[in-house]
Amino acid sequence: MLCSGRYKYCVHAKGERREQLVDVEKDPGEMKYLAADPAYADVLARHRQHLREWVKTDNDKTAEGYRIK
Repeated sequence: MLCSGRYKYCVHAKGERREQLVDVEKDPGEMKYLAADPAYADVLARHRQHLREWVKTDNDKTAEGYRIK
């Protein structure tokens, strides 16, 4: 999981909704998941990249198995 200020992005190892993207400014209760919304494709791509970079930099062996898109 990472939080970039406005957005919170989570990747789960299992389940139907493996990725979650939430706009915490507009939705502080985190009720609307935006990962599947085409209007947020660029935001999702940026957060995927940030998380991939974090996993690589931190040498996080557990997160490597999560297959971040």
